[in-house]
Amino acid sequence: MRDITEMIARRPLARPLFLWIMGILLYVYVPDAWLFPLLGISWLLLLLELGVNAVHKRQVLGYTSRWLSGVPLMLLFLTLSVETCYLRERYPEPAFPACQAKAAEAQAFFVNRLDLLVLSDAEKSVLATLALGYRQTMRQEVRQQFAAAGVAHVLAVSGFHVAIVCGLLSGLTAFLRRWTWGRWLRYLLLLGGLWGFAFLTGLSPSAVRASLMLTCYLTGKHFVRQIDSYNTLAAAAFCMLAYRPSLLFDIGFQLSFLAVWFILAWGPLLRRAINVRNPLVAYPWNSLVVALAAQMGTVGLTLFYFKQGSLLFLLTCLPISVLATCLLPTTWFWVCLPQGSWVASLGQSLIEWLIKAMMCLVERCAALPFASVQWACEGVEMMAIYGLLLLGWMLLDKKS
Repeated sequence: MRDITEMIARRPLARPLFLWIMGILLYVYVPDAWLFPLLGISWLLLLLELGVNAVHKRQVLGYTSRWLSGVPLMLLFLTLSVETCYLRERYPEPAFPACQAKAAEAQAFFVNRLDLLVLSDAEKSVLATLALGYRQTMRQEVRQQFAAAGVAHVLAVSGFHVAIVCGLLSGLTAFLRRWTWGRWLRYLLLLGGLWGFAFLTGLSPSAVRASLMLTCYLTGKHFVRQIDSYNTLAAAAFCMLAYRPSLLFDIGFQLSFLAVWFILAWGPLLRRAINVRNPLVAYPWNSLVVALAAQMGTVGLTLFYFKQGSLLFLLTCLPISVLATCLLPTTWFWVCLPQGSWVASLGQSLIEWLIKAMMCLVERCAALPFASVQWACEGVEMMAIYGLLLLGWMLLDKKS
């Protein structure tokens, strides 16, 4: 417990996030007839205490009494969180129909370009979902095949897709780091590429969430140089929950942030367990580490929500990730090329081969016996799973 307290103390953005989440939970689970009077009484008692100390000229808001001086801030965040939930429920946030309509038009335009490919309906639906976040044509049996193979995460536009966009743009603009103005231009191009990709996916919630997280990371790296990944994760979560508190109960939000947190926490421990120095082996090993850490972070929620878990994710994650890493940028470039050129023909052949190879691998793995396990996990069991994982992380991190 002391390790967790010290970790939170070193990450100042974690405390506002924790208080904001507490305010959301209070609003959801405590009746309004009790919650608002309790907040009013708490503020009244706090003001009376501050008034009494002011009369007796006692310093309360100083460093020596920092735990007591933190009470007003704690109460302020809880009150703001509750009030935000109250206002969002009664006055829903204004939508941006014009922007969303333009995004849907752009997404539909590029999805229609995929009809030029010689693919089956199932392969086209997977490619449209992978590259552009277009899920309307995806059949349920195809989703179940990807889930049984342990690679259902590639069908959701998430940090994996946004990381490919950022890595591609980062490599293309690496030469700009030589000049001061070039670093600013590179920073703006990266942000433009991230949010441009989110726009092409129809501004789907998962794409917006991943883009916001990477925007916080790039902004912190550009201005601060040395950043803390946990602080970045907390900042992204706080911004999203401040705008829409109901996201706390969204399955995609929970899976995304738990997966990223486990990658940050367990990834270094797993890499230190087997120190790989050969660069040819380091890439597949790091990919397996990321897959294992993310799977550890999502296993409890997956079993709780979907009552199913894959047993093949370690075998399928690396080849599917490699195929997707090649497929996504190739598809993005191809849909922007004028048709009829030899470059477009070459790209079309490559896309068709990659998607057929991916579908073949997924179908064969999903057909294996015992590819997945069925478990009707309840809330207590889910909390026990994460409690054991957290305890194991604390013990291993302390030893290392």
